[in-house]
Order: sequence, then structure tokens, then C-alpha cells
Amino acid sequence: MSRRQNGVSIYDVAKAAGVSIATVSRTLNGGTSVSPEIARRVTDAVDALGYIPARAAQDLSNRRSRMLAAILPSLDYAIYARKAEAFRARAASRGYGLLLATSNWSLETEYEQCVDLIRSGAEGIMLEGGLHQTVVYEVLQRRGIPYVNTSTYKPKGEHPSIGFSNIEIGARAARHLLDLGHTDIGVIAGRMATNDRTSERVVGIRKALEERGLVLRENRVIECEYRIGDARQAFRHLLSASPAPTALVCTNDVLALGAVLESQHADIPIPDRVSIVGYDDLDWAAHLKPGLTTFYVPTAEIGERSADYLISRIEGHSAVDHSELEVPFILRASTGPAPGTTDFRRERTRLPSSK
Repeated sequence: MSRRQNGVSIYDVAKAAGVSIATVSRTLNGGTSVSPEIARRVTDAVDALGYIPARAAQDLSNRRSRMLAAILPSLDYAIYARKAEAFRARAASRGYGLLLATSNWSLETEYEQCVDLIRSGAEGIMLEGGLHQTVVYEVLQRRGIPYVNTSTYKPKGEHPSIGFSNIEIGARAARHLLDLGHTDIGVIAGRMATNDRTSERVVGIRKALEERGLVLRENRVIECEYRIGDARQAFRHLLSASPAPTALVCTNDVLALGAVLESQHADIPIPDRVSIVGYDDLDWAAHLKPGLTTFYVPTAEIGERSADYLISRIEGHSAVDHSELEVPFILRASTGPAPGTTDFRRERTRLPSSK
């Protein structure tokens, strides 16, 4: 058959590119006799139509690869490595292998990786977050390949999701600081243009402040790369303001660590002069001095549930399209009452027992 499962054939590609079927075939097989201009026209048509000539396409309809795939922003961060390992282990326990790719936070690269994974026989794909190029969804849907967005929860959205509301997480962090008397809160965030989890946490922080009649000023939000040195520089910039914020929300623990180190370098006591909240609860968060107040993200459970969801869809079983997971708030010593205020809850814990 000339037509693929997604309804696009090599004839469609040839027509769109204005070339012969033989030229399309030579281009896709890496032939050297095709000019760069013709090759570009063919590959543009392939991308536009979502045509994917899978490896061993002749018998893909007769056998299965039993391979799941995951596209993550990076493996440089423990949170993603933990998710990938949980996803792999659960898939292996059910007889599936793993294909793994990283996008380096690029939506264009993510699409290219998605196409490559499908060509390699991926039967289901785990994606990070809910911000993807429309063409990613289109090519997966045309091929009938199950997918799931993770670390996000959109129960009314059209795309399956396993995770939690990042807006609510951001709001919870801000409300904790507001309850401690902080009204001037700074934010150190990762790049928001390509990371919807980060941008939604900032939305949540802003929402919580507005609930109390306050505003998150733009000069209180600093974006930077997910590197400790960059976070230190960002916090140094916030501290140079007059007055400086008395509390800080970081959109992950790596950024929070940079803020803690910069505070220590500048002899700014935590939490007496500045309170800091992180996000992830990485292994070392409890061992900082002071211990980091943060959120525990159930990354391993997300990876396991994602594998279960995709396998259920692949094997034709019913599956819940949207699953919300609990994200516990871990209160440690890096947050305290705003300077000049009293944390009455802590004062009560110091009172002698009435018994």
C-alpha cells in the first residue's frame, strides 16, 4: 500500500514538492544525486504533511516494536533523570523498552526528536509539560500514537495530562510567605517562553498577591538559566534594590540553592532577613543550613503512571486521560516571619503545655 496510517502517501509528498516519486524516495534514503534545493523542498513537504517513513515500514503493520519513548528538556537535572528512570523501569516491568531524547528547551528540537522517535518505532511518547508546537500533536494524532503531557494537569484540556496545577503550586508558595507577613516578594524563574510549568508558577504567585491586594512588580521577577551561578547573579540583582524583597520564590531547587549561597556570601541571614522557597525537594534540600522550604514533586510516580497510561492505550485498554497528583509542601527553616513582624504560630509552639 502506498498510503500510511495517517492518510499521507509518498504521492502526496511528491505532489507538494513538485517532484517525482523517485526523487522523494532518493531524498528520504539519503541519495547524493539530489540537489540541496530539491532536498529542501522534499523535506519541507514531509514536515508539512506529517509523512513519516518509519524504519522497516513494510512490516510495521504486522509486528510491534514494544518501545515507549520520552522527550525531556534535559538530563542535566536530577528531576528529569529521576522521571526517566521511573518511566524506563515501569516500561521494562511490562515488557517494553525505552527510547529517550532531549530537546534542550527548544520546541523546534522537540518536534524533530518526536519525528525521529516515531521513525525509530516508538509506540507511545511521554512529553514534558503542555507547551508544544501544534505540529507535534498533529503528527502523533495522525499516526495514532498515544502520548501524555506530564508535570501538568489540565482536566478540561484536549490532551492527556498527568501531574498537578503549577498555577496552584505558585500560589501556595506565595500564600505561605504572605501568611508570614511578607508583602515584598521576589521571584527567580527559569526561561518562561519555552517552559509553561515555570510561567504558570509565576502566574500563581501573581494571583496570590492580587488576592491580598498586592502586585508582583515586573522588576521583582528575574529570569535566568537553570544554573547556580546564574541564580546567584539574579538574586544579587534583586538584593541591590532599595528596599530589597524580604522573601523569594524560586521555580526550582537549583535556583533556590544559588539564592541561598548568594545570601551566605553577602552575610544576609536566612530567614531573619530573607525567606526562600524552592520547588522539587531534591535530595540535598533537607541538608542545607538552613533546610530549604520547598515542594516535593512526585516525579517517579509521574514516570510510572505515564508508562502505565501509554501501555494501556497501546494495548487497547481504557485509561483515565487526566490524573492529578498531590504535591506536598515541605516546611523547613529557610522561611520565617517578615522582618519586624511576629510569627504567632511559632510563638504558640514555645508556650509551656497547660497540662
